[in-house]
Amino acid sequence: MKKIVLIIFAILLPSLIFASNNSEKKQSVAKSKDQLWDYKLPLVEKETTITYYTTLSEIGRQYMKTLDENYMIKEIEKQTGLNIDFVHPPAGDNGEYFNIVLASGDYPDVIKDPFSRYPGGPDGAINDGVLIDMGPYIEKYTPTFMKMVKEYGLEKKIRSDKGTIIKFGTIFMPPFLAGKTGRGLIIRKDLLEKFSLKSPKTLDEFTNVLRVFKQNGIEIPLVISNYRDWMWNDTNIIASAFGTTHKDYYVNDGKVNYGPIEPEYKEYLSYLKMLFEEGLLDPDFMTHQRGDSMKIFQSGKAGVFHAGIWELRKILEIGAGADPDFDIEAVPFFTKDGSPCTLQNTIEHLSGTPVFVSSNAKDPVLIAKYFEYLHQKDTMQLVSWGPGTKESPTYEIVDGKLKFTDFMQNGKNPFKADFPSMRVMYTDANMTVAYDNEMEKQQYDDERVLKVFDGWSDSSGSESKYPLFVTPTVEESKELVNIEADIKTYVEEMFHKFVMGSVSLDDFDDYVKSIKNMGIDRAIELKQAGLNRYLAR
Repeated sequence: MKKIVLIIFAILLPSLIFASNNSEKKQSVAKSKDQLWDYKLPLVEKETTITYYTTLSEIGRQYMKTLDENYMIKEIEKQTGLNIDFVHPPAGDNGEYFNIVLASGDYPDVIKDPFSRYPGGPDGAINDGVLIDMGPYIEKYTPTFMKMVKEYGLEKKIRSDKGTIIKFGTIFMPPFLAGKTGRGLIIRKDLLEKFSLKSPKTLDEFTNVLRVFKQNGIEIPLVISNYRDWMWNDTNIIASAFGTTHKDYYVNDGKVNYGPIEPEYKEYLSYLKMLFEEGLLDPDFMTHQRGDSMKIFQSGKAGVFHAGIWELRKILEIGAGADPDFDIEAVPFFTKDGSPCTLQNTIEHLSGTPVFVSSNAKDPVLIAKYFEYLHQKDTMQLVSWGPGTKESPTYEIVDGKLKFTDFMQNGKNPFKADFPSMRVMYTDANMTVAYDNEMEKQQYDDERVLKVFDGWSDSSGSESKYPLFVTPTVEESKELVNIEADIKTYVEEMFHKFVMGSVSLDDFDDYVKSIKNMGIDRAIELKQAGLNRYLAR
């Protein structure tokens, strides 16, 4: 199948078992009492191709055209006998490529996407013949997944209201990460010290810090990326200070609300407009991708940036190259009135993007068996730590624990690449089905990173977030798609106009009326119905 390209964050996955050489892995594995079929490798006698739609990160694109070139993927193919032919959306894609693939009818066998944009969601796609219901195959051929679901108590969260398994292939998170907030604002700690400032813990203090940065020659006090950046919506950075969302629904005392029509949203817009007019906000925020904004921050031109915990080590490393004093700390989540901040997406026991199997797949049994392979401890170690072979010495054993080698961490590799880049080439988040405790702890094994993690987590919660595991009915989903299409476009358009001043905030009431005329009250009603069903599961 034609190969293309996309975006993701390369994170990783588990195992506590050491296999000295994955290339010499035993070809037959004893069947456990949970397995309902004779699990053995390779999975096929003759090389078989499966096509796989997923993302390719910005870092990954610097080294690979597709994940076919990933060294860990090559080892997986060797062990299983499969040829995995990857299909990636193009760089900067906003979801259009996914629609094009679906419209073509030429569906890849495996699709890693939540199908949240599809009318009716996964159940709708199954009803329309785009996807197949993998439930019977998963229960029979992927028993390790079902066992982990039971152990984590996640049965309620892996299924839709109809009972369809819709969270297959997502990631089981280590217990120590549960409930933490992994995204937020970071600030140049060295600049705070240089200008005799304290870390901002209120909205007024935050604004003052930005102004002092500007007065002292920091070109862009607050650098952010464009409106559609998932992180702004996911964690409601800044919007949550006003008790609202960047562009989504939220829950208050069991009642669903739509952030962009609430009075608090007008305050949020007014604040951003003030920052823009004073030159405290990135003047090119409308067009910047996250990578653009990150480079500006790392170069020393900006004082505050929004980041994910997994990005901090790289940010610190590159930033120190531009300025040896470069250091960061968390900007705690705060609210205007001092109330708890509860609009963040904290880490769940089950996280990440699920996989589905299309109706074009010739052998769904084989795909289910492949995911049973991914859930094996040896495989999870391979995916998390890399091949660990003579040719690819990604890890070693120190005091009984796996540790990444200098090959991975300190640039002693043919590419002279840093750790985040090596992880993209030698491990892979797409094949991750569970994160490894030791791996995750080492990933954040930097006192500065851990302090940022705690700074975000100790000041935030998710009580007001609309739950991730709510599933609309097919009819609700189709109605929501029709209602929300124009609303989302209009809200985005007006967001820019209000912030940049081309439309006065005096017109906010008219803006709200327009959204109501588009049917937002009905959308809220449908969202409420879904929430009520979820709470009653």
